[in-house]
Amino acid sequence: MRLFESVILSTLLYSAELWPLTTLLKRLDAAHRGWQRNILSISWKDKITNEEVMARTKQYSIASTLNERRSC
Repeated sequence: MRLFESVILSTLLYSAELWPLTTLLKRLDAAHRGWQRNILSISWKDKITNEEVMARTKQYSIASTLNERRSC
C-alpha cells in the first residue's frame, strides 16, 4: 500500500488542485477502488463493500484526498 500511495496516487493526483472535478471525480473514485481491490485480491463477486476495502487499506476516498490537497 505504501508503494501504491507513493507511486500511483502521487502521479494520478499531480496538479489536481487545478482540475474541474464535476465528472472526473466518479471515474477517479472507481479507478481508486478498483486498484485497492486488485491489491487486496478481492473480486467483485466477493460482496465486500467499498467501506470495508477502505478500512482494510487504511486509505480515504479520492474526493477527501483532493479536498485535503486543495485546502493546503
